[in-house]
Amino acid sequence: MITWKEAISDIDYIRHLADIDNCKCKENITLDMAINAMKKEIPKELMPSKLTEELSLLDYKIYDISLPQCPNCHTALTTYTKYCPYCGQKLITPVK
Repeated sequence: MITWKEAISDIDYIRHLADIDNCKCKENITLDMAINAMKKEIPKELMPSKLTEELSLLDYKIYDISLPQCPNCHTALTTYTKYCPYCGQKLITPVK
């Protein structure tokens, strides 16, 4: 079984053999779309939640919690899913 990274490498090699590396032709655009779709299938870790602390003007502590974000589109996610609902990136969710 071939991995996604190997498939992407093979497509780049085919592009090189076809001598369309710097071409704006339909075939090259199609290969770019295929590579981008394959890259989204390679799981990436969520960007973690962060807790920050600030002081207000009256010296009260203000805590701010950011939600975990998709590593591809940086959209805050409110639920853990296998894929980002906004860009389709495959995600590695934390083990519960």
